[in-house]
Amino acid sequence: MAARGAAGRRRVEKWLGPVVAMALLVPMGLVVWRADADRWCWDVPPEVAALADDPAAATAYLDPGPVSGESTGAVAALLAPGHWVTCDGPAGPELLGAILVAATTGQTLAEQDGPAVPHTPAMASVAHETVVVLAAEPEAQGPPFVPGGGARSAIPPGLEPYLGLMLAAYLTDLSHRTQLAELGELGDVLLEEHPVRTLPDPETGEARVLFATAGELVTETDPDSGEALEYWTDPLRDLTTAVASHPEGYAVLYDAHLAYAAHCLDLLTVDEDGKLTSGTRAAALPNPTDPFAEITGGVAGLSVLRDALAEEGVISDGAAFDAAVREHSRGVHLATAEPPGEPSVLAGDLARRAPAGPAGDAAFLDGRAQLLMMLSDWAGGRGLPEQEWVPLRAALASSYHWSHRFAFWS
Repeated sequence: MAARGAAGRRRVEKWLGPVVAMALLVPMGLVVWRADADRWCWDVPPEVAALADDPAAATAYLDPGPVSGESTGAVAALLAPGHWVTCDGPAGPELLGAILVAATTGQTLAEQDGPAVPHTPAMASVAHETVVVLAAEPEAQGPPFVPGGGARSAIPPGLEPYLGLMLAAYLTDLSHRTQLAELGELGDVLLEEHPVRTLPDPETGEARVLFATAGELVTETDPDSGEALEYWTDPLRDLTTAVASHPEGYAVLYDAHLAYAAHCLDLLTVDEDGKLTSGTRAAALPNPTDPFAEITGGVAGLSVLRDALAEEGVISDGAAFDAAVREHSRGVHLATAEPPGEPSVLAGDLARRAPAGPAGDAAFLDGRAQLLMMLSDWAGGRGLPEQEWVPLRAALASSYHWSHRFAFWS
């Protein structure tokens, strides 16, 4: 049989030339073996390639449905390893990334600088499915684990910046993850065998991706020692870790969290007694009782994550990584001089907030310094006397310390 197979392949090569020796038909198109390069590649069907420029079609094509236990499998099929290398046209990560961004944001890559569109349940469900699929390991993997536990995600190199854009479009889900206890009856539904993927945002009405703060405790047995291994799995954390290991992906997330911090500052005022308040805009902050936790959480979490990746050796050259992040960053963010008249902002628009200036020097990646600078500028713009805003500076610094200490990656 082996001899016949080899002879048959030689006949194919004779008639078709060295370019194509064998093709396998799969649901997403042909996976072709190119004899000249001795590698597999994906012969992308035109209708799949067109999804990158047709957000509505991309969402409909990948929509797994509202219930996480009833997936169509389309996202997993699109992201199959056999699709990471294309035969022609855009590279695999570039094409896959463009399709995912279109399907989850409702806009093409070229439209990402414009106003965001509200997330539909289908768009949010695709985002949820993407996180789960890419954070899953095909086989159980032992230590070492990523910070916090669990195995590192395997995604094609180059996909990270696109995933960063997708995650940034759902910024409120990164900054304020859902507590099941806060959801009442819906929390009970989430604990059932087939939990829902999304829920409507109470302020904007757009669909939010639903990720609980608590991950899942997994217990495995070491096949060699027989020792029981326990660790927490958290797909959103694991995928964020993978995205942040790429400087452009890190830049996208860092910009988004700085923009979110500026948005939270926009909503704050100081009352007649010099106390910080969000006034009538309290509902616009996910955690109005501790606004500084909202401001510092995402930025501090990324700082923890960057340090952990450097310690693991994933970031081999910290100075080069930071320089690349600054190069890809959109720049610094500042709060507005006056509180906005309309506090409710679409999640996608939060991440697309216009920067106030370029990224600047190395201090740009000192998250604590950036937030304190942002607060100082905010206080000046609001005309606060020094005796009123200096205590706020201490409060923000303290909040950053606690956010850094208890980041969900640690």
